[in-house]
Amino acid sequence: MFLAAAGAYLLLGGPAAPPPAPPAAEVEPPPPPPPSETRTRPLATTGTLVIRVTTEDGKDLPEGTRAGYAKYGGPPRMRSQGGDGRFLFTDAPVGEIEVIAEAKGYREVRQRVVVQPGVPAETVVVISPLESSSK
Repeated sequence: MFLAAAGAYLLLGGPAAPPPAPPAAEVEPPPPPPPSETRTRPLATTGTLVIRVTTEDGKDLPEGTRAGYAKYGGPPRMRSQGGDGRFLFTDAPVGEIEVIAEAKGYREVRQRVVVQPGVPAETVVVISPLESSSK
């Protein structure tokens, strides 16, 4: 009889399997963060550029003086003088640009400037008369 019981024990796989565990209680996910924490501002694509134009000889800027900028490979965006030699662009493209200043009787000047969002880029451009180097 002992052999029959031992055989049945081995045949049935040992002691009875434990009862299945009760399902885990469902945990609610945390609420989503407020919208202000999940929204990101779009990357700024423009910044402020101030170009100050002066003359090498200290004279007043000639009428028709223009200054502006060009994104490399793009057309220049020029403005006429506002009177004090200051040219303001509040929507200059972010990144490296080329600043340009020109006036009748003066050499055109080009220089590189980096515009960053939130930080005004200011540059001084000194133009020199065309005949200054010939003397």
